[in-house]
Formats: sequence, structure tokens, C-alpha cells
Amino acid sequence: MLTEFEKKISGFIKSAGLFKDCRRSLVAVSGGADSVALMFALVRLKEAGEIEADILCGHINHNLRGAESGRDQEFVEELCRRLGIEMKTRSVDVRSFAGKNKLSIETAARKLRLDGLIAIAKENNCGSIVTAHHMDDNAETMVHRLMRGTGFRGLGGIWPEKIFDDVKIVRPMLCIRRTEVIDHCKASGIEWRDDHTNMDTSFKRNWIRHELIPYLRQGKSGLEQELWKLASSARRLNRRIESESNDVWGRLYLETGKESVAFDRKEFCRLGDMIAAEVVRRAIVQAGSGEKDMTEFHYKSILELARDGRNGKKLELPNGFIAGVEYGRIVFYKRTESEERSFYMEVQVEIDNHVEFEGKRIAAKVLDAADCDIEEFKRKKDSYVEWFDHDKLKLPIVARSRKDGDKFEPIGGGGEKKVGKFLTAAKVPGVLRREVVIFADAEKIIWVAPFRASEETKVTSMTRKILQLSLL
Repeated sequence: MLTEFEKKISGFIKSAGLFKDCRRSLVAVSGGADSVALMFALVRLKEAGEIEADILCGHINHNLRGAESGRDQEFVEELCRRLGIEMKTRSVDVRSFAGKNKLSIETAARKLRLDGLIAIAKENNCGSIVTAHHMDDNAETMVHRLMRGTGFRGLGGIWPEKIFDDVKIVRPMLCIRRTEVIDHCKASGIEWRDDHTNMDTSFKRNWIRHELIPYLRQGKSGLEQELWKLASSARRLNRRIESESNDVWGRLYLETGKESVAFDRKEFCRLGDMIAAEVVRRAIVQAGSGEKDMTEFHYKSILELARDGRNGKKLELPNGFIAGVEYGRIVFYKRTESEERSFYMEVQVEIDNHVEFEGKRIAAKVLDAADCDIEEFKRKKDSYVEWFDHDKLKLPIVARSRKDGDKFEPIGGGGEKKVGKFLTAAKVPGVLRREVVIFADAEKIIWVAPFRASEETKVTSMTRKILQLSLL
């Protein structure tokens, strides 16, 4: 007889079609309560004929907790022996990988864990990987995305089913609260391993879990359920957008090559913004970029690029990819290592907001000069922040690439100079010259960042308002 916990998971599996056409599944088991409860439940559902897939256990040893990591693995091995489940393991060095790739421990562990599980699944002919993400995990994910900024796709939270590297990831416990997991384990006599690092609130996800969400939950016990409803609505919207983008995809006269995608600009410009953004997402994924580092700013800039329509205009995207206009087409392609950064890019700076330019973030805000100590600012500032007399500017301000013939009047430079000659006189090496960002108003260059601002717009004792520009 199935428990209510097991029936709930079975119902969710059937409603979401999670094990459809899957003969063998890899269950990711860390040894914690969530994954152990999941494996027990799947074994019971298999025995009851509720699912047909054979079960294989996968364990990734992160080697982050010394001997405790080894004991976690031994615990899962013993559990698999008792249940008669085959087990496959991977040992990874998270700290070394994080250091070499300049990643946080959280990000490095997540990447190595997913890569390891996918490798095990492929080696053992598993059609899916089953993870123990639950409703509380979904709430944490949504709050995290809201904190850093997200659109309707991000509001979809954790999807019940998703494809990574040709392997399906399924999450049959998204209908379950964390408290239900613990109650079920205790009632069923299921033992598990506790990871004390899950209580370390220096990790952002742990801080969200243990401090922020409990604070948000005050006076509203159903926060996680409400966020799950919102995620479900966002996923329905996303499915509709994907369906409509499928309908227009063929109309765009798509051309594809190695690490490149191109389609008709005029047809693209007839699309609504949401459909156009989904077409762009599909195009960059197909070109090989991936969508993880794409922001709302990138999508907005690509739509503006397409509508501008000037032949040869280009925009740099994350991961070394370029979006450009070429003879009536929008193209997305991987820039080769040998390709010089000779293309022109330009973005308009937004006051009290961030914009991105060639992998850099630009921030702008207006200050009241009466509240500012100019001399203290000069003493303490670094090269990546500058002040300008707002009243001497002709808006809008843009950040752009260098152009042949660029001239400006550097502070203390004794008159107007070509930017190239200024950089030579300042002995700026070639590798740094390629990192120069030109800031200009509607009439003139105001900053050759991060090296020198313009004499024409410098702050003086007569300045009333200050424009602060920062390269982050």
C-alpha cells in the first residue's frame, strides 16, 4: 500500500508525463533527506507498477567536507545494497575547478554535479536523470532570479522536465514541500545524512533559504504554493510563446552554418517583442552560445539592432558571439580568435540604470554638486569612475567603440588631440588599447575610459549637477 507521500509523487509523475517512453532512469542521490526519500519512493512505485523505468543510482562526491564526503558516499552505497539498486559514482575536485575557472563553490559544484550525472546517464543508457528538487527549491530559485532580474522565462522556476546535453532531467517532487519530505522520512523510518554546509548563510542560496524566505513567509504560510502557481502560469505563457515562435521560424528563411545562424531582417522586424525575443534565444542556442549569460539588455539591444537595419552594424554578445546586420539578414556567429575587434558597437547610457558593453557594465547617475566633495573624490577615485559637469553635456550619452579620426581634449593635455596619439603619448600598451571605451555626448567625446576625461566637461567649483559614470 502506497503512502500519501508516494501517491502524491505518482500523481505528479502521471500528470506531467515524466517517465514517458523511459526504460531506465538515473536517480541522483546525495545522501540527504530529499534524494533518499525520492529513491525510496521510486523503488516503491516501481514495485507497485506505477512506473516502468528501471532505477539506477548516481552519486557525485564533491570532496568538499573531508572525511564526511566519503561517509556520504558509503551511506549511499549501503542504501543501494539494501534496496538492490545498482550504483555509479563520480569523484570531483570542486575547489580546484572553482579556482581555475574563477567560479563560486556553489556554481562549480552545480556544474560538476550536472556534468557527472549526464556522463553516468549516457554511459549506462539512461533516458533520464531524476533529481529531488521540491517546492521549496522552486521558491528559492524564483526569489533568487527576482533578486538579480528576470523575465517570464525565469519566473517559470524549476521545470518538471528539461533537456541538458541530450539527456532529460525530471523532477517528480516539485509538488512536495520540504516539511513533507522530513515528516515522511521520520514516519517511514528512513535515515539520511545531514550536510552542515547547507546551514552556511554565506552561500546566497542558503541565505535565501534560511533567512530571506522565512522573512517573506511571515503572515503568509502558503508562500511556496503561491510561487509554484506563478511558476506554472509563467511556464504556460512560455509554452505558448515557443509554439508561436515555431510557427514563424520557417518564415524567417533561416540559414545555418558552423556556429552561425542567420534569418531575414524584415520578416523578423514584423514580429512582436516576445516572439522576437524567443526567436533570438533559439538562434543563439542553435549557434552554440547558450542562453545562460544573456540578459534583458542583450535581447533589447538585438531588437534595436534589427530595427535600425544599418548594414555592417554589430553587437557583442556573451561567450564571444556577435549579432549583426548583413545585407538584409540578422546574423549570429562565433567570433574567431584571430578576428580583430574592428567592428563598431554603440549603446546609449541610461541614467540610474545599468547597460552592458563588450562584457562591461556601465552605470550612470546624477549627483547634486552641493552634496559632493570634489577634492576628496579626486583623491579616492579609481580609473573606472569619472565625474562630469552635467550642464556642459549635450544628451544623450553613448558608450562606443573607437573610430578613425576620433579626437578629444584631455584634461591637462594642452588642447585637442587624436585619441590614438593620446594613447601613444600615455604609453598605453596595445592589449589595453583594445579595451578602451569611448564615452561621448551628442557633440563630443567626454571620456576615453579608463584613461582620461575631457577638459570640456570637467567638474569645477561652478558645477551644479554632476554626471557620474562608472565602468563595472
